[in-house]
Amino acid sequence: SGSALNIACRISAGVYSPADIRGKKIGIWGVGDQKIVYEWLDQLKIPHAIAFGPDGETIWFTGKNTSTIGVISPNGQVKHLPLKTTASTPIYIALGPDGNMWGTELVGNHIFQARPDGTVSEYTIPTKNSRPIAIVRGPDGDSMWFSEEAGRKLARINMKGEIVEYPIPSAGGDHALLAGLAFDRAGNLWTQMYTANSTHNGEVDYIVKIDKSIANAPEDDISGLPISYYRTPSQGTMMHRIVLGSDGNMWFTEMHGGRIGRINTGIPLKGN
Repeated sequence: SGSALNIACRISAGVYSPADIRGKKIGIWGVGDQKIVYEWLDQLKIPHAIAFGPDGETIWFTGKNTSTIGVISPNGQVKHLPLKTTASTPIYIALGPDGNMWGTELVGNHIFQARPDGTVSEYTIPTKNSRPIAIVRGPDGDSMWFSEEAGRKLARINMKGEIVEYPIPSAGGDHALLAGLAFDRAGNLWTQMYTANSTHNGEVDYIVKIDKSIANAPEDDISGLPISYYRTPSQGTMMHRIVLGSDGNMWFTEMHGGRIGRINTGIPLKGN
C-alpha cells in the first residue's frame, strides 16, 4: 500500500474494539485500502504513542508497559530500545529539531531522547512525581516543550537536556491537572486544565492560553505574562490532547465527555 510517506498509522485504541486493543494491533491505512498487520501482535509491547522519524518512513512508538521505545523500519522489521529506568511508563513521543525522538516517561519522571543509532538518554525532571504527559516541538527550532500533569507545570528542554519549568496558576481549584499542549501560529502556548474528580464541587475545566513571551521568561516565574483561561462548556471532561488545526484554531479532545472541542484563536491564516 505504498511507503510510510503515504500511510497513516494509528494505535488501535479508539480505532478497534477492546478485543483488538488487547491484541496490540497497529492499523495501516494505505490509499484506498486497510489491513491489520497480525505478525506484529506479539512484538509491539502494548504501544501507546506513535510518530515518524526524521526519514519520514521509520515509525517510532512507546512501549507503555515494557519501558521500551519501539522502532519499525520501512521494511517492517521491529526492534525495541530499552529505557534505563524500569517501570517508567513512556507515554508520548515526537520528532525533535535535532533529528532525534523525544518523549515523556509518566512514572519514571524523565524526558527521554532516542537517536536513530539506537542509543537512548534520559533527563530527570526537577519536579518530583510530575507525571509528564504530552511533548511537542518548540517554535524556536531548538527545544521541546512538555506538560506535567501532576506538577501542573509546562516545561522546556533544550537539545542539551537542560530543563526549565513554569508553574501554571490554577483557575479552577487545588485539584486541577494539565493534559496536552500545543503552539498556535503566533507562538502562543495552549494547554488543557481539568479536574479529574467530579466530586470536587466548584472546580471547572479550562483551555489555557499563555502568551508567546513564555519562551523568554525566567525559570519558575511567569507572573508578568498574559494568561487567558477559557472555561469549557462541559465539565468533568478529562481532556487529553490539543492540536493546532489547519484553520488556525485549536482543537482538543474530551475523553469523559465524548466530544471534540474547538477554540478560536483569532489569528488569521497566512494570506488572509
